[in-house]
Amino acid sequence: MSRVRYVCLSDFHAGSIYSLLTHLDPSGRPLPDNKSPTLKALSAALQDFLPQVSDAELPTLILLGDMLDMAISRRSTAMSVFQRCIEGLFPEDGRQLFSKRIIFLPGNHDHLLWQPMSERIDLAFDVVNGNRAEAKLKPVTSVFEKPDRLDKSELLTKLCQSLPGMQSAEVRMAYPNWGIRGSTSTVIMHHGHFIEEAYRLITLIRRRLRPTDKPITVAELEVENGSWIDFGWSTLGAAGGIAHKLGSLHSILQSERGSEDFLGRLSSLLARGISAGIPFGAEPKVQRSVAMATKATLNTTLGQMMELERLSFLDVLSPSGLKGLRWYLDEPLTAQINDEREISGDRVRETPLTFIFGHTHKPFEDEIVADKFPEPVRVFNSGGWVLDEPRLDTVQGASMVLIDEHCNVASVRLFGCPINGVPTPIEVRGTGRFSDIENPLIGKLQDALGESPSRWQDFTGIAAAELELRRRVIAEDVIGSEQLAPDGTRLL
Repeated sequence: MSRVRYVCLSDFHAGSIYSLLTHLDPSGRPLPDNKSPTLKALSAALQDFLPQVSDAELPTLILLGDMLDMAISRRSTAMSVFQRCIEGLFPEDGRQLFSKRIIFLPGNHDHLLWQPMSERIDLAFDVVNGNRAEAKLKPVTSVFEKPDRLDKSELLTKLCQSLPGMQSAEVRMAYPNWGIRGSTSTVIMHHGHFIEEAYRLITLIRRRLRPTDKPITVAELEVENGSWIDFGWSTLGAAGGIAHKLGSLHSILQSERGSEDFLGRLSSLLARGISAGIPFGAEPKVQRSVAMATKATLNTTLGQMMELERLSFLDVLSPSGLKGLRWYLDEPLTAQINDEREISGDRVRETPLTFIFGHTHKPFEDEIVADKFPEPVRVFNSGGWVLDEPRLDTVQGASMVLIDEHCNVASVRLFGCPINGVPTPIEVRGTGRFSDIENPLIGKLQDALGESPSRWQDFTGIAAAELELRRRVIAEDVIGSEQLAPDGTRLL
C-alpha cells in the first residue's frame, strides 16, 4: 500500500510582499502577524487531504529552501511570516498533519542559516585535528544522513518551539543535498540554486584562471561560493532602512523593459564618466566607442546576473537551466554519491534516481537523460509561492511533492497563474513518462483529492485572487520606482 512518508514544499519567501504566504492589506502593506488567506485555505485543504494518504506514522515535512526571504525583506518580517506558515501547517486546533521533526535544506535566500552549522563543522575539525584537516574538510552533510544525525537549526527550531503546541518541534538541517533510499528507487533533494552559474560564480572564475578536468565537488561549491551567496542573496534583509530601496530596484528588474532601460542608463552614466577622463573623450566617435564597450561589459556581467532561471517566464526550464541541471547531476552530485559509497563500503544495488528541487518558481515534472545515470532521471520541481513579474501569463506556480514508503514520487500542482481569469485546477502529476505506469502513489493522491473538492476549489480561487493582488503590487512598485525627467516625462 502506498502511504506518504515525506511532503516537500519550497520557496515560501516568507516576508516578501510578492509571496502569497505573506498577508497583505488591500494597499499591499505586509501584516506579518496575520496568516494570509492563501495559507488559511491551504491549511484547511490539507486537513482533509493528508490523513487520507498517510497513516499513524505522520509524514515528515521537508522544506527545500528559500523559506525565508532574507534578501529584500526585513529580517523580523521574514521570521514572523515563517512562524505564520508553521502555524498553518501545524494548526493548534486541528488534526496533526506532520511529524514535529522538520527537515530543512537552505536555499540561496536563506543560505545564511547554514553558516552557523558550517562554522561548527570547522570548529569540530580544528579541535580533533589541530588545524591540519583543512584539505579534508567537507562543510556539507552526507547525502543519505539519517535525520536524527542531522544538526538542528537553532534559529528555526526556536521560532517553531515558541508557537503553541510546538514545544517539542525541531528543525534538522541538511545542505546542499539530502536523500532517501527505497527498495526500487532513490530520491535526492536539493534547493536548486547550484544548477545556475550565478550561484557558483566564484568557482567558475577560479576554473577559468586555473583550468582543470577534475570534477567539482559539492564541498568545493560551498567553500568557494557560500560567502558570495550570502552577500548577494541572504544578507540584504538586515540592511534595515535601505531594504525598501533594494526592493524598488528589484521591482524594476522584474520586467524586460525595466532591466534593459536600467542597464542602458547605468552604462550611459559610466560611459560619460570614462569619456571625461581619457584623451579626446569629447570626440563623438570616442564617446560612441566607450558607450558600446561599457554596455557590452555590463551585459556580460550584471546583465547575465539578472537573467536568472526564475526570470525566464515562458519555459519551465530554459536551455541553460537544463544544461546546468544535467551538469549538477553528472558532476558534483555523482561525485558525492560515489565518494560516500566508497567510504562506507556501500554496495547497494543501483536504483532509478528521482531528483526534487525548487528555486525556479516554475513547477514541472519530467525525465531527463544524464550521462552518469543508466536510466533517465525523474525530475520534480516544487515551484514557488512568490510572483516574480507583473503579469499572470507565465509558467509560475507551486506544487507539493510527495514521497511514499517505497520512494515513489508524485506532485500535486497546487496553483498556477490564472488563464483568462480562471484559476488553474488542482491536479496530480507524475513524470508523464512510462515510469508513471507502475507508480501507485499517483492514483492514491487522485482518489484523496476527489474526496474534498470544495476545499481545493476554495484554495484555488483564493490563490488566484492573491496572485492578482501581487501582480498589482509589483506593477505599482515598478511604476513608483521610475524616475521623472525635469519636464515630467518618465525615464523608464
